[in-house]
Formats: sequence, C-alpha cells, structure tokens
Amino acid sequence: MARDYAPDIAILDCPPPLKNELHYATQLRQVTPSIYIAMFTLQRSKTTIASALSAGCKAYFSKIEGPSVWQQAMDHALKGEPFFSGEASEFLVERVLDESVIPLRRLTPRQRQIVQQIAEGRRNTEIAEVLGMSVKTVEAHRLEAMKRLDLRNVADLVRYAIRNCIIEP
Repeated sequence: MARDYAPDIAILDCPPPLKNELHYATQLRQVTPSIYIAMFTLQRSKTTIASALSAGCKAYFSKIEGPSVWQQAMDHALKGEPFFSGEASEFLVERVLDESVIPLRRLTPRQRQIVQQIAEGRRNTEIAEVLGMSVKTVEAHRLEAMKRLDLRNVADLVRYAIRNCIIEP
C-alpha cells in the first residue's frame, strides 16, 4: 500500500511483541524513504526504543501518556520533527552521553542480528541454523562486527550488546 499511496506519515500501533511492527517500519522506510514513522506503543524498554530507532522511527510515544502527548507527537510529525516522550527521551539523552565517551559505530542489520544472537548465548551453529546460513558466514559476520567495533573477544561483544541495548542485561 505504501508504494501505491506514498504516505507522508505512518503511525504504527504496536502491541507486544514488536517484531512485526519493526519489520514493517523497516519495509516502509525502504519503499518510501522520506516517510515519517511514529511508534505508538505500551512497550517502554530500552531495547524496544533502540530497535524503533534502528528501524527508522522518528517518533516514539506511549499509549499511557494520554491525549496531550499524542497531540504533541502529531504536531511534531506534521512538521517532520522528531518526537520522543517520557522514557524514550531519557534513553536518548543517556545514549548521547554514552556515545560521547564511546563512539557508537554502525553495524549492518545482519551483523546486529548476529551480535544479538551471540550475546543471548547462542553458538555459531545455532545461529547459522536459525538464520539459514553457513557457520563460516556467521563467523565472518561476527569477525567483521568485532573489527568495526574495535573489540577483541566475545565478552567485549556481549558487553557492547548490553550497553547499546541490542539485548536486555
């Protein structure tokens, strides 16, 4: 539908778990790169907020914050301005402060996925099976991610995943 109608704004009403909605956000961004995506949810974890940002959301607000916050979010959306309420804005401030000390380097979506799987304790063979790739490909992605992040071992990779909300501590 996004291809046919080219919307300016998409508001994703996101019940738990958010996997489908984050996938939709990523797809919307691919189909219509200039679209303004707002995430409207009960989810308030740092992981969810980080995932929404990675998926291209420009607004993140909670259903429990009430109509005045929802109105603020829509006002920002109409102007194309980012809007992050409550815990989302606190998370962003924390992240900016953390990044000023340890610069965040970007991972590809596949590298991020593999880092997440490793940090959750999965072995390369399990990751390869789940993601439908060879063990050598998983290892190559892991090594490239570690190189990009300037990390020396898997323990460093797990700490990175926790600090950057790729997984919950």
